[in-house]
Amino acid sequence: MKKKFLSLMVSFGFLVLCSMPANAIRPIEDLRTPGQIENQVIEKHISDISAASQESSPTVREQEVAEIQKLLRLDELDRRNTMAEALKQEQLEDLIVGHKDIELAMAEKNVDLHMGKVLTDIHGQRVRMEEYVLRPAPDQVQFLNLSLRSQRLDYIDYNAYFNDVLPQKTRGLWRKEFGKEKPEIYLVRETRRHSNLMDSVDYGVKYFDPTWVTEIQQYVLPQEETTLHVNDLFKFGQNRPTPDVDFTEMEEAEGLKSYEFEFIDQNVLAHRIKLTFNDDTFLQLEKYLISEDGDVRCLRNWEDLVYWINHFDEFVFNTYKEQILTASEFSGRTIDTVSQFIHLANIFVDDDCGRR
Repeated sequence: MKKKFLSLMVSFGFLVLCSMPANAIRPIEDLRTPGQIENQVIEKHISDISAASQESSPTVREQEVAEIQKLLRLDELDRRNTMAEALKQEQLEDLIVGHKDIELAMAEKNVDLHMGKVLTDIHGQRVRMEEYVLRPAPDQVQFLNLSLRSQRLDYIDYNAYFNDVLPQKTRGLWRKEFGKEKPEIYLVRETRRHSNLMDSVDYGVKYFDPTWVTEIQQYVLPQEETTLHVNDLFKFGQNRPTPDVDFTEMEEAEGLKSYEFEFIDQNVLAHRIKLTFNDDTFLQLEKYLISEDGDVRCLRNWEDLVYWINHFDEFVFNTYKEQILTASEFSGRTIDTVSQFIHLANIFVDDDCGRR
């Protein structure tokens, strides 16, 4: 059970990153004739006179106009495509003070790659998603996902630390199996935080140096330690002194009582993981693949498989991973992120990069 738990938690593939352009706003050309425009003006004048004789409460037309103006403001924000402006509009900029990684991305310093996108989540809510790949230090790569909804910001902060200064191209450096040659540069530690600015889930793993394994005749990167915190409470942890012995649970951690995995609605592309700890608290993760319109991608039968084989481009480039975390300590709140980088990384893992 623990090995299965570790395998699923560590599988945070981050090997190939790809960006997509943000939506552009184009004006719609007015193709009406002068006579049609004149008739519309007359009709509007009559409508205005009729509306003036009614009560002062908002009319249907006024409500429609207000909604259109709201959409135009949102579209203007889409056109600008800046998270800093979006946070300002939502009055959330004060909440990120002290979150140095987010502030760094807003300043666009050491950014290798940046993608912005506006889409809809599985709840039908509008989400501004921006993702960054940064180089905070010569031996470190950081992935930052920001998912902004109305009056709400959720994020993922993933960091990979290596034993030496990284080259310009980092392809293949997340490998865990290396063949018969010991690598010069390899992972020594990974950390990942999911947060909604109030709650957080932190996962960390440390590695030994690449070790030769006689049974499989190759070098591998064995884990030394794994930890899991929920709202800074140490829920699960295990370590070992050498790569050739079994893990033991850390006494200071709460400890894992049970592990549950299930597909959601028999959909292979959506699953739920629930961890129950020895203090009877829980942490639950739900993962969905969705379109930019918030439709859940489904793979339940042979017909679905044939469909996605024939629509592979749509599955790859118009699909996003939504991850929803709930926990006993969240008091009914959730951490809800939408990412495209993670989805693409999971698809484009190749033999050169090894297993994740």
